[in-house]
Amino acid sequence: MGAELADSLGMVLLRLGEYRIRGGIAEMSTAEVRRYWSRVSELGCIVCGGPAGIHHPHGGSMKERGIHRSIGRKTNDWLVIPLCPNHHVGQFGIDSGGLTVKQWEQRFGQQADHVDAVCEKLGVDVWARANAS
Repeated sequence: MGAELADSLGMVLLRLGEYRIRGGIAEMSTAEVRRYWSRVSELGCIVCGGPAGIHHPHGGSMKERGIHRSIGRKTNDWLVIPLCPNHHVGQFGIDSGGLTVKQWEQRFGQQADHVDAVCEKLGVDVWARANAS
């Protein structure tokens, strides 16, 4: 795909052959962020320690810290925590609809505190990185 065609489709060239939709929810992340996500996932679920994927915290304690997102939009790619499928989208999932964010945080801890814990474990100030991007 040529750069002109990509631009006309609202896409941005990340590197040769890799595009993302400009401003879209399914944006491809930079290689640095993807490496960070891998490190976060390797920590295991912040709640139970099981195998984890990435969750973009939202609402509740994140809102209290000034991190807001629009409906259908995720928070900054640096602000993530590791959650297993059960605590992400399963029976006890924050994004499953079974629990509200408030209920989830009362039961499993505040998401913002979990972001702090990830920062400490990995030695990365993601709050500063999120504010810089």
